[in-house]
Amino acid sequence: MIKINLTQFDAVIFDLDGTLVDVLIDWNEVRAKLKRFFQRKNIDLGGENINLAIQLALEKLPEDERRPAKKQTDWLFSQAELAVVSKVKLIPGSREILMWLKDKKTPACLVTRNSRPLVEAVWQKFNLPKMSAVIGREDFWKTKPHPESLRLA
Repeated sequence: MIKINLTQFDAVIFDLDGTLVDVLIDWNEVRAKLKRFFQRKNIDLGGENINLAIQLALEKLPEDERRPAKKQTDWLFSQAELAVVSKVKLIPGSREILMWLKDKKTPACLVTRNSRPLVEAVWQKFNLPKMSAVIGREDFWKTKPHPESLRLA
């Protein structure tokens, strides 16, 4: 058994999808909707990484259009996420590590490119212990791995 001295940490930060749960989203469908959204604004949504492609596309917009466009892209993502909540699977050991941290009174934070509504639905579905902080896609402008989201946690 591994022994960890938690006194050396201020908190433990988790990602959501692929770390605590598996969210099974049809990314091709989401990309197609986002591509149509940006085409209406005469912007090509290129790139392999959908999150980085969106960030770069948003930066091509006039400044006064960026925040409303980000809200719209966040909403499109959120709708796709919420449509698959029933299919989300808890990764083995996730509940146990979160409960262990809670018992040790070690703050556990979540930083995710997923939406807060998805986080809330997943926490309710699996009855997971409350996190000390939750930073969702709506809370930051620059996508991970940019450190902005981690600084917020």
